[in-house]
Formats: sequence, C-alpha cells, structure tokens
Amino acid sequence: MPDSTRTRINSDVWVALCALASGAFVLFSIPAQVSGESILAVADMGSSAFFPAIAGIFMLICGGVLLFKTVVAQGILVPVPDDPAAPTDFRRTLSVFALFLIYLFAIETLGMMVSSVALIAVMALILQYENKKFIVISAVVFPVLVYVLFERILRILLPHGVLF
Repeated sequence: MPDSTRTRINSDVWVALCALASGAFVLFSIPAQVSGESILAVADMGSSAFFPAIAGIFMLICGGVLLFKTVVAQGILVPVPDDPAAPTDFRRTLSVFALFLIYLFAIETLGMMVSSVALIAVMALILQYENKKFIVISAVVFPVLVYVLFERILRILLPHGVLF
C-alpha cells in the first residue's frame, strides 16, 4: 500500500525564494527608481544607488544560503501534520509582517537604534527563539554595528528619534 502522507513545501524554501526575488527586484529596479544611476554605481559609496545595491546583494546572498541549507538539511517537501491543532506558520507570518509595519512608523519617532532593538527582540520572541541571552545580545549588538558602520564609517545618516 503506498504511503499517503501529505507533504507541503518547506516554509524556509518559501522565505528563501522571497528573499531571492526581493533582492533581484531591488537590483533590477535601481536604474528605474534611483534617478541617474545604474547598477554599476554600487562601486561609488557616495552614489544614491550604493545602499539599495548593497541591500539587494545581501538579500540575494541570504536567500541563496537559506535555500541551500534548507534543501540540504530538510529537503524541499516536509510532511503535513495530521493533528488539526498543530501550530501553523500563518499567525507568525502575519505577526512578523505587522511588526515590520509598526517598525516603519516607529523608526521615524523613536529612531533606528531603539526601534531596531525592539524589532529584533520582539521578532525573536514571535519566532520562538529560546536562548534569551542570545536574543538580548543580538538585539543590542546588531543595531550598534549598523550604527557604527553607516553613521561613523560610511557617513550615511540613519533616522534619529526622541530617544537616540
């Protein structure tokens, strides 16, 4: 008798494909969205295309690494649980989306540092990470690194809010 276990595409595969598509969209839209610039302007740090190009390249790299690791470790298809009460990723996905919308508004009021610390901490809780020490360290260290890189080294201003 054949195995009738239902399968679905692994959610990490979907995330990786979205990251790859988003990165490609950012890179291909630079000539249309950044006036007077081409994708080759990424070499000039003073160009208005520099940050979008770096972000697009970073998204492509992250999406590619995630896709590779997921396919190697888990495969593309995963079994669907028979338990109807099994948790779904849908609520977490909507929560992350809502959190990003809140972040977009908070970054103008609270600034990049405070908003990013909150974003990383709350997102880690939504995604059910259990290592609280790592969450706190990540929530503080990554925004500080981004601040130092952009504000101090690259001299690119980030949003400042009432607190920082």
